[in-house]
Order: sequence, then structure tokens, then C-alpha cells
Amino acid sequence: MADFTGLFRLKSLSEGDRKKLSNFVKTINLTFKGSIKPFTLKDLDQGKVPNETFERLSKFKIEPIARKIINDAKSVLGKLPSRSEALNKFIGQDVQEADLTDEELGERKGALEEQGQTPRVIDRESIKRKVAETAQGRIPSNTIDIVSDVVADFAINANRMPDIGEALDAFTKRIGVSRQAPIPHSIANFFTNQDVFNTLTNFIIKSTTPPDHTDAIKRIGDIIEGRLSEVKKGAGLDKFLAESKAEQKAERGRFLASREGEIPNIIESRIAPRALAQLNVFGLAGGPDVGGVIASEAGFLQGRLEEIFRAIEADDDAVFGNAAFRLRAVQLDLSEADFAVQIAAERTAVRTEQFQRFKKEEQDIADEFGLSLLAREQDRNLRLRGSEFDILEEGAADDLLTVAATDLAGSAGELTGAVLASGSGKDKSDTSEKPTAAPKLPVRVG
Repeated sequence: MADFTGLFRLKSLSEGDRKKLSNFVKTINLTFKGSIKPFTLKDLDQGKVPNETFERLSKFKIEPIARKIINDAKSVLGKLPSRSEALNKFIGQDVQEADLTDEELGERKGALEEQGQTPRVIDRESIKRKVAETAQGRIPSNTIDIVSDVVADFAINANRMPDIGEALDAFTKRIGVSRQAPIPHSIANFFTNQDVFNTLTNFIIKSTTPPDHTDAIKRIGDIIEGRLSEVKKGAGLDKFLAESKAEQKAERGRFLASREGEIPNIIESRIAPRALAQLNVFGLAGGPDVGGVIASEAGFLQGRLEEIFRAIEADDDAVFGNAAFRLRAVQLDLSEADFAVQIAAERTAVRTEQFQRFKKEEQDIADEFGLSLLAREQDRNLRLRGSEFDILEEGAADDLLTVAATDLAGSAGELTGAVLASGSGKDKSDTSEKPTAAPKLPVRVG
């Protein structure tokens, strides 16, 4: 579809006439490429397609349909208004500026600026009426039309009132007498009367001065700038929503990885030694039960850490949602600069709150792991003792049932192997840690 933006003369035509001109431009440029200088719709709007073009086209042998396209275009071009008339028509349209697109607003702003910079052409009939109105009672009625023509012709060419000499020269020429011929006093007085001169001068100035569209241009500019500002604010908000969410996720990942990295140390420094000591009391420190205990404790730590991680994620989502809500609530009220400041403040707040939660959870994790390990150790000790009593009562000391140790994943598994290897390499004569009198008991732990 052809673009008529800014082509105010063509835009004043009906849609059907505009289509005829579009077909004309396409047909001629394609059919007579190399024979006719290419032209555009803008050239038609500005009157840059000379009559010689149509004269040359008339001499070519062309198909009837192409001939019709040319004739239709020539007919339409004959109806084009002047640029000034087209601008008046376009600007005079009753439109709701707030409903216009950015492109339409830009076009309207351009039309107002152009009209505001282009001196208007005096309408001959309007100035003649003004001269006749001013001359009533001042000069003979049979001379009013002649004087009106004199003033109108001069004003159209010079955009001002003639002085006394210019006026009398034009008057005598109009009535066909010599400049030296006597001039009626009323005519001479009319052109030398200061009130008449001022009245008609002001009318000419008003008629030729471009309209002042300063307020309208500023209003449209404000609308465009406001929309652009909203687009930028929206882009800033979208960036915040995307980046802050990603930053929260990345920080949670680092936090979880850091806490997971502490599990092997907890196993090595706290769980393994205590489990070995605890199982050693019952003569089980050299069996597979150690692996089961360590695997169970590592799984517990990992599971609890993931629960805490999900809780942190839920808190992050709530903080993020509240920040987004606050920003949307003030987006329309704040300027672009102030909104950018608000976004930065919310981003900082989101990061700060997450960091504070991490610090709190880090301490809570340490406290909870310590208490949980102690409670589970006490529970395991009670179960071990209960199993001992059951075995003694049943006399089944030779039926040793052990729990298959679950494999530890990743670093925790490797660490368990290292701990077990270290434990199995101890001196067997060390009876202080591994009493020979203790029976090997069937036990389920973990």
C-alpha cells in the first residue's frame, strides 16, 4: 500500500483518486523505464512532473489499459488543490490527538510547523471587500471598485499597502489617464488618510501572517514525548523484571552450591567420627553399617537443605512480586528520570533483602543441622541398644543382619569412601576403641 504521509495535496483526494495515481506511478516507471525519467508520488504532490511528460507519453504506442491509467492520472492531477489549501484542509480536520498514532501525530505536527512558517497568500476578494467597506462615505461610489482593485493587486504582489505615489500611479493607469491629470481630492485623501492606511495595513498583515500554532505544536510534542517516555519506562521495568528475577535465581544457586559444598566437611568432621565411635561401642565400626549411617545423614542434610532452598525461593518471589507491584503503581505518575531512580532503588532492595535472608538462613542451617544431628544420633543410639537387647533375648548372635548402605552421590560418596578407608585401616589391637567382648548385633540404622 502506498504511503501518503506528508503528501497533503494527494491526501486531500478521495481514496479512489489516490489509487489511480499510485497505479500511474507504478505503470509508467515500469513500462517506460529508460524512456521517461522516473518519478514518485511525492513528485506528483509537489508538482514536479511536467506537462512534457504527458506529451511524450501521448506519442508512445501503448496498450489501451495503460492509456486509460495515464488519462485517469492526468484528470486527477487537474483536481489537486494548492499546497496551502491542502494544509488548511488537513489541519482543519476534527481529530482527537490522543487517539492518533505516533506517525499520525508526527505528520500533524509537521503540517502545523509548515503552515506556521509559510506566509499566506492574500485572498483577492476578501481584501477587495475590506477596501470597499473602508471606502464607504470617503470616495465616490463609482470609484470604490477601481480603488479596491488597485489596493488588492498591489497587496497580492507586495504583501503591503501602496504608498500615495504607488497608489496614484496605479489608479491613473487603471482609469486610463496621464499621471499628470488632476486626481479627485477624495481619492488622494483616501490614500493619504492615516486611519485608512492603518486599517488596511493591519488587514493585510493579518491576512498574510502565518497562523500561530505554537500551542498546538507543543501539545502534540508533549504527547509524543510522553509516549516515548512511557515506552522507555516500560522498557526499564521489563529489564528490571527480567534481570532481577535472573539475579535472584543465580544468587540462590550460589547459596545452595555453597551450602552443599559444606556437606562433605560436616560428614568428615562431625558425622563420620561420631558414627564410628557410636557403632564401635557395639562392635559395628568395621562393617557396612558405617556407610549406611553416613549415607543416611548425608541424604538428610541434602533434603533439608533443599527444603530451605525452596523456602528462600518462595520468599524471593514474594519480594520480587511486591517490588514489581510498587513500580507499576507509580509508573504513570513519575517522570522517566524519577522512575529510573525508583527502579534502581527497588533493585537494591531486592538484593539487600535476599542477602539478609541468606545470612539468617546460613545461621539457621548451622543451628538446625547441629540440633538435628544430635537428635538423630540419640535416636540411633536408642535403636542400637534396643536391637542389642532383642538379640540377647533371642540368642541369635550368629545371625548378623546388616543394612545395605546406599551409595553416596558426588563428593559426599567419595568422602564416605575415604572415611571408611581411614576407619578400616586402624590398628586392630586397639581394644580401647573396639572392645572384643562386644557382640556383633543385627541392626538397622539411618
